Amino acid sequence: MTTVLVGPQRQRIRAHETFLCRSSPIFEDAIRGPLAASSSGELCLDTETVATFSTFLTWMYTGHIDGARAPRAIPEPSEGVPGSRRIAQDHPLSPVDLISLYVFGDNWEIPPLRNDVVSFLIDQIESTEEPAWDLLTTRHEHIHLAFDNLPKGSPLLRFLIAEAAWLWDPGLLEQDLDDLPNDFLAGVLNARPRVERRRREGMLGWTPWRDDVCIYHDHGPDEAEKQTCHEKHRDLQRRLKAKIRYGTGR
Repeated sequence: MTTVLVGPQRQRIRAHETFLCRSSPIFEDAIRGPLAASSSGELCLDTETVATFSTFLTWMYTGHIDGARAPRAIPEPSEGVPGSRRIAQDHPLSPVDLISLYVFGDNWEIPPLRNDVVSFLIDQIESTEEPAWDLLTTRHEHIHLAFDNLPKGSPLLRFLIAEAAWLWDPGLLEQDLDDLPNDFLAGVLNARPRVERRRREGMLGWTPWRDDVCIYHDHGPDEAEKQTCHEKHRDLQRRLKAKIRYGTGR
């Protein structure tokens, strides 16, 4: 087991070393690398939050994101270590929780986590079940959280641009959007001609992710990896494609 010190207060959370090392090359280097022997054997993540790291642990152990509940850390007095924590269940995951989880996956080089977050977000905004989610980009805080913390060209940033370009009511583009990141606005405006062209062609309800969710994933050159991802998200992709309708172009 490895003790992970999380957040500015360095709250202590215990996790399995093998799982941590398997999930992130940065974690593996910190725990098993050449400098690990001279360290305390603890992994310090003082720039992260306990809530985000706890949600990551759930994903790390189960292989999927449980949106029904977001884990939180609570004191674990039985360990007898000041600041020690165990994981409990708290509130449903919010868009902010998930964007923060994606940023975590970017910080620590965990592409499978980032891919699962994007798929989960798409599933939520496309779901017909209650409680329904609004579009992520109707809340400016979501856009700023992503654009302030992710590198240019990140798949999540591309998805947010696409969501606004393809699903916003045209009236939203006429509102005062000066507070939004320039890269976001430029991306939306650049995509609009393609949106209008698709609609003139009669491809109603078509969006890039409904056609192929993997275009907003991080996949290496390994075709087997891509195929595994397609299999994993087969049901989601089938539901998304069902929303595409083909009418008569003008």
